Amino acid sequence: MLHKNKTVTIGVPILHPYVHWRFWKSYEQMDKPNSVLQIVTGTTIAVARNKLVSFSLNSDYLLFLDSDMVMPKDLLKRLMDWDRDVVGALAFQRSYPHNPTTMRLRNDKEYYQSEPTGGIMDVDATGCACLLIKTEVFKKIPAPWFDFSPYKGQLCFTSGRITNWIPQTQAVKETVS
Repeated sequence: MLHKNKTVTIGVPILHPYVHWRFWKSYEQMDKPNSVLQIVTGTTIAVARNKLVSFSLNSDYLLFLDSDMVMPKDLLKRLMDWDRDVVGALAFQRSYPHNPTTMRLRNDKEYYQSEPTGGIMDVDATGCACLLIKTEVFKKIPAPWFDFSPYKGQLCFTSGRITNWIPQTQAVKETVS
């Protein structure tokens, strides 16, 4: 059962002029009651994500979906069933060696690749390719939520291997193919 009274903004940042038909096909088939689709194009990923957060603040959740993902029909339900502030499906880096986008922090400054363990796992950083966030999280921290500068207490976009620093994030070991 989907969470009937919860509203979801589905935010898709589109940075490239081409979006694969498989993304739209899977989006079309996805169960998504009480949801609205918001798309941001023609800007940087940090600006796009900040705009999507702003659009979502009247919803209960923001589901980030990157336009190169293919989602299962019950994705939203599966993520919402975890009832976490931040939870994401396991996604992989676009380029070789296609590692998972889950990282742990060592010595408060060095990230290392974390291996999926099955079920839900704690991570220190994860990508936003398929990430469900309760909008209450954003209401507790000041904008901009995504930024290219070093971590300042907000969700922080970095330009290295890791895409987003999100404290105490959980990633579900469910591949989004």
